[in-house]
Amino acid sequence: MQVVPVPQLSDNYAYLVIDPASGDAAVVDCAEAGPVLAEVTRRGPRLTAVLATHHHYDHVGGNQDLLARLPDLRVYGSADDAPRIPGITDRVVRGETAGPDRPSLCATSGGSWPRQGVPRRRARPARDVDPGMERAWPPASPAPPW
Repeated sequence: MQVVPVPQLSDNYAYLVIDPASGDAAVVDCAEAGPVLAEVTRRGPRLTAVLATHHHYDHVGGNQDLLARLPDLRVYGSADDAPRIPGITDRVVRGETAGPDRPSLCATSGGSWPRQGVPRRRARPARDVDPGMERAWPPASPAPPW
């Protein structure tokens, strides 16, 4: 399995997950279709699925554009978030695995996906600091166990 970070918007990433054996790929959290499609063209896999960790625009904003270019694409997302995930085709219940041939990407309602060995979200600009509360958004959280 190969994981390729694809820059999205000005401060985020989508992740292109490629199975070299089959040539199939899925994209995790596509905010913009253009950069993802460019990376797919550059690397040559067949994009078959979108994995949406949750409904925020910076995670699903590119779904409709991807579907317009690839109408047979499967869009997987949490059943809890389904009404807010554009183009969703497959609703995944908490604890169930999702994706082509059911790889071990596990659905959660909070939208987590282990990103071991790939860049984290880029640092938010200073405008995201709340001067009244003197804390940054999103709030710091402990490092994940992986």
